[in-house]
Amino acid sequence: MLLKIYLNHNKLIKLYFIFFVLLSFSILSDEITDSYSFPGGKLIRTNGIWEEIKANSTIILNESGRDRDWILLFDSNKKILYNLPSKGGQAYWTNEFGKNKWKPWLLVKREINSKDESLLTLCINSEESKLVRLITQYRISLNLTPIQLSSSLTTLAKTHLKDLEENPPTIECSPHSWSKKGNWTPCCYTDNLVSRECMYYKAKEIVDYKENSFEIFYFEHEDNVSLADKSLKSWKLNNEINYMITNQFSWKNLSWKSMGIAISKRYSILWLGTEKDTKDIPGLCN
Repeated sequence: MLLKIYLNHNKLIKLYFIFFVLLSFSILSDEITDSYSFPGGKLIRTNGIWEEIKANSTIILNESGRDRDWILLFDSNKKILYNLPSKGGQAYWTNEFGKNKWKPWLLVKREINSKDESLLTLCINSEESKLVRLITQYRISLNLTPIQLSSSLTTLAKTHLKDLEENPPTIECSPHSWSKKGNWTPCCYTDNLVSRECMYYKAKEIVDYKENSFEIFYFEHEDNVSLADKSLKSWKLNNEINYMITNQFSWKNLSWKSMGIAISKRYSILWLGTEKDTKDIPGLCN
């Protein structure tokens, strides 16, 4: 009788052990949202962290942007930007800006399709996607880390873009202003401290982004131009805005962890923040 109980007890322990292993494997599998193979290794994204796994080494890569066709990965040790095709194929790398010298990196094959549909919940258009890449390349050319595209700040940028187009500010108020026709505190942005605070606090007020954030804008008069190209070119020529994007002089003690982008026919808007956004990175609109 005692032997029978002992055997049954052992079977129960084994069943629990098998269940635990299967459950652990299931949880681990759910964590992996992207996986690619290449000759001699793998690229795996687990809980938002990318690893390049080879026979004798593992390298951590940071994701700094994506759309339906590409994923930008950044190696902070070597200051190298990788362009990974999201559907598989030839990947490229660069550490130069403005010369279009992308060099072949890996020929990758997609193995696990991401089931994380929330990556595409908030989308950016092709011109916005281009601006993300231009800003990323510009910062890398100066040995600065990329700024991750933020769902929260992109939502804020698109909200403000809609308000500017539907309710243009009066002549005495700059485009940093917010109208009275929305669920926010209206303000006329001028050069005084009160109006500046209205801009700084907008991310906290609208999208629950905890830290202060800063807005840069560009307005275009001409038709049929690339606002991604023209806005960044204009920002680089403006010393104070350029210092802000590249963390120089009065901005050197701040570390940008998030950026939001919105572009229409006339406006290009960039928000920068020091808080890392835990929400998923927006994807490219259909």
